[in-house]
Amino acid sequence: MKLKELKEKFKHKYLIRIAAGVLIVAVVGSSAAVNNVYAAKQAKTEQEATEQETTEETDAGETKDTLRQMFSKDDKASEEEVGKEETVYIIADENGNAEQTIVSEWLKNPERNDRLCDVSDLKEIENVKGDETFEQNGSVLDWKADGNDIYYQGTTTKEAPVTEKITYYLDGKEISAKELAGKSGTVTIRFDYSNHQKEGDVYVPFLVISGMVLDSRCSNIQVTNGKVISNGEKQIVVGMAVPGLSESLHVTDRDFSEDVSIPEYVEVTADAEDFQLDMTMTVVTGASEFTSGTSMDLSGMDEKIDDLTDAVSRLKDGSGKLEDGMDTLDQKMGEFSGGTDTLAQGIAAYTNGAETLANGIGTLKGQSGLLMSGISDLVSSVGTLNDGVKTLDAALHAPMGAQEKDAAMAAAKTAAETAVETQFADDSNPQSYQNIKAQAASAFYASVTTDAVKQSAAAAAKAQAADGIQSQKPAIAAAAKAQAAAGIAEQKPAIAAAAKAQASQAIKGQLDTIAAAAREQAVNAASGAISEDVKNQLKASFLAAGYVQAAQQSGGAMTVEQAMQNPSVQASVAQAAEAQLQGLLGNVGKAAGDVADQVARSVADQVAGSAAEQTAGSVADQVAENVAGQAAEAAADQVAGAVAEQVAPQVVTGIAAQAKDTVGTSVADSVKQGAKAAAGQAAGQAAVEGAESAKKQIAKRIETKDAKSGYSLVSGMNALYKGVGTISGKMPELKSGIEQLYDGSQTLASKNGELNSGAAKLKEGTGQLADGIEQLADGSKELAEGIVKFDEEGIETLVNSYNGDIKEFTGRIQKVLDAGESYESFGGKEEDVRGNVKFIIKTRGLTEG
Repeated sequence: MKLKELKEKFKHKYLIRIAAGVLIVAVVGSSAAVNNVYAAKQAKTEQEATEQETTEETDAGETKDTLRQMFSKDDKASEEEVGKEETVYIIADENGNAEQTIVSEWLKNPERNDRLCDVSDLKEIENVKGDETFEQNGSVLDWKADGNDIYYQGTTTKEAPVTEKITYYLDGKEISAKELAGKSGTVTIRFDYSNHQKEGDVYVPFLVISGMVLDSRCSNIQVTNGKVISNGEKQIVVGMAVPGLSESLHVTDRDFSEDVSIPEYVEVTADAEDFQLDMTMTVVTGASEFTSGTSMDLSGMDEKIDDLTDAVSRLKDGSGKLEDGMDTLDQKMGEFSGGTDTLAQGIAAYTNGAETLANGIGTLKGQSGLLMSGISDLVSSVGTLNDGVKTLDAALHAPMGAQEKDAAMAAAKTAAETAVETQFADDSNPQSYQNIKAQAASAFYASVTTDAVKQSAAAAAKAQAADGIQSQKPAIAAAAKAQAAAGIAEQKPAIAAAAKAQASQAIKGQLDTIAAAAREQAVNAASGAISEDVKNQLKASFLAAGYVQAAQQSGGAMTVEQAMQNPSVQASVAQAAEAQLQGLLGNVGKAAGDVADQVARSVADQVAGSAAEQTAGSVADQVAENVAGQAAEAAADQVAGAVAEQVAPQVVTGIAAQAKDTVGTSVADSVKQGAKAAAGQAAGQAAVEGAESAKKQIAKRIETKDAKSGYSLVSGMNALYKGVGTISGKMPELKSGIEQLYDGSQTLASKNGELNSGAAKLKEGTGQLADGIEQLADGSKELAEGIVKFDEEGIETLVNSYNGDIKEFTGRIQKVLDAGESYESFGGKEEDVRGNVKFIIKTRGLTEG
């Protein structure tokens, strides 16, 4: 316990000092009372023996002269500087039994020495005011003072020279302290003091003063060997005793007058309601503090009387200073009171925080079950993830099998073909299926139906018809002659029918020629219907597929990019791509030619007969008068030529009209199938190579250690799995800890009311203390006035009354004084150092609960 903490425990030290001052007066007064005892005894004896007033006056005068010669003063002793101040703090229970003893030492260093030696039997010694160190050899302490005073403290289990026993009574019956708290009735508190320190056959004189503060719940307070100071709301009770002095002087209370006694105990009685007591304070000080240097010398009684007078004068000065100090203390209580207000506010803030904390921990406790479940799920999930990472790592290091490659190529081919389908289905794209079809159909129709093509087809058909009709002339002439006999006018229908039949037969004989011409024109038109953009697009697809195929055929010796940079590969791939493009165009032309051939034959068959019929009828009128045979032959030449010339353009136009959609569809289908084939082949190989490269990259990536953590994905996942497993194993401890924390927070919050109540009581007690200090200030004023009165009346009475058999009495007084002079330390000191010691005993209060 540090000195600061001691001061906090004994924060009423000013009250103690005041009480000690009062005690000094009481002790001096007690000395005067003792003198009065013997003076009274001697006066009574002399009166009974002589019953002469004049004899008494003579004896009194002689006694006065003798007393002046008896007391002398050792100036050297009184002027010696006290080198060690010792204060013993005793923490006791409600009955005065010591529980802890702490000794505070002050080694004075007026000469500013570098080292100070001391003797002490204390334990746990520590410097409480500076950083000076010491070396210890047994009980000898060697302090490195560096010119400073030394303040240190230690502990001991030794019994104090004076102990107190506090006994409690309720309505005249003894009761324990704990049972008394909160009771009502007549309460009696008795302090009995035991002096354990003897020098020979006398006790070392100690002055003892005990005090307490009783609140308004106590009334009709009476004190034996003490005094009550009251302001109506609270009462300060002070009692005094000098234990062992009566026995040392061999006197009893019966030897004194009614107004004088040597107190050995203090007793307080009061009527109480719900009795409470904060604490009691007792000060024990050696008489040497006030009697230092005093001795009984019968030859120097006058000087001793003078010394006594001087001592009282000093007491008067001290009481005046005490009065001034109390005034200052009274003024400073305002600051102290403000501090207690701030403390009360802080405690209120603390209790609010404690309640919030308790609520928060309660919420945490309520969620701990979910946390446990979540951790379990996390462990399971991380385990699954860890297995997956291991599987992935193994798969990434394994080469791709044929099945994987086929699957990758199939997926890539499907995706590429789907992309081509999407592109061809987008009508906003100039290279879409419908746009290519429309362009091809339009180009085909336009190239087939030109005037040049029609004229060429008509000329070729006419020439072929003329050559073909020659073999039919005899038959035509014979028919014409046969019909001429019946009359040409009536036979026109027959002639036309015959001409139609012959013309159809002749035209049919030329269909192969007409169809061949139509096929040639259709093939050329279909090839020209594919735009250069489409051709370039197809060629680029064939080139890409070629480079991929070349990389495959190299057996891994080169990549697609390397194949594209190889001149020999470039040449072969370009040649193959051109061949593929020409093959595609040839397929488109063949499809168009087939359609043209079919249409040409159909159209020629439809138009040949009607054209021949019309022409034959017209020619019949011209040859009616000619010889039937010649006319028929001539008509056959005209009909054949006219029919062939008229039919050929119509056949070309019909072919164009009926074949353009077929040609357009064929061209668009061929272009789309070629693009899909090229894109699928290129995408498949690229997918395999990409998958192999991606596997290597991913494998490298997941095995690369992070610069900060030192873990790769594989090792990190394994560490994570172990870590969450460890966390899961600790979850019961965590849950238990949360529950303990919850219980603790609830306990903490449950004390909020008591803490706030205590703060309120402290605030109230501070007000009471302020009032008490004010009363003490008044009391110190009364004390000063009392000392003046004591000086005027007590000392003079002592001198005038001192008579009788003084030698034995003064001898015992001298023994008592010597004993008090010899007791200068409780914890130990150097022999050549003068010491001063006092004891402060604080007992535990009596409170309900």
